[in-house]
Amino acid sequence: MKLVKSLLTKNPCYTAGKKITVKGIMLHSVGCPQPRASVFINSWNRVDYDNACVHAFIDGNDGTVYQTLPWNHRGWHCASGKNGSGNNTHIGVEMCEPACIKYTGGSTFSCSDMAIAKAVVKRTYEAAVELFAIHMLKNSGMVVRSTWRKAIQTFFLQRMERFILLATRKVLLLVEHIVLTSIIGF
Repeated sequence: MKLVKSLLTKNPCYTAGKKITVKGIMLHSVGCPQPRASVFINSWNRVDYDNACVHAFIDGNDGTVYQTLPWNHRGWHCASGKNGSGNNTHIGVEMCEPACIKYTGGSTFSCSDMAIAKAVVKRTYEAAVELFAIHMLKNSGMVVRSTWRKAIQTFFLQRMERFILLATRKVLLLVEHIVLTSIIGF
């Protein structure tokens, strides 16, 4: 996994500098047919952009993870519920979507090239799994030997394959709001 720091230093969320204690990681889909993370980064890195801010984007073209907020900063990536806001406890990561989809209403869309769509989902999901595993292990205080790292990678990839098999016309929604702790059961 390639990780590139591309902090949104002009975004009001970044400049607010509020810190969180991370309890989980939330994976979202960007909700539009745009595979390039740079489009979002360039659009969101403005003083007047106060709609949203996430910790990272995963590029659909090559799986590169672009970190846009420090991991311990409070993002603006989810709404509040009965247990409060996930912004106060979770890292938010956005998966970029393939250009071959066309939204037809709400979350319904058509896809002109299912093979490309599946490849983009597989690439972004693999990067997310690796990012989540690294973050979880790094911040859990565990010493990770190469054999454990391989076992963890295999565990995640097996689950990823199950999700890829579910890729149908709602291919991009299959990983919406996945919280790391619920995936690996730690």
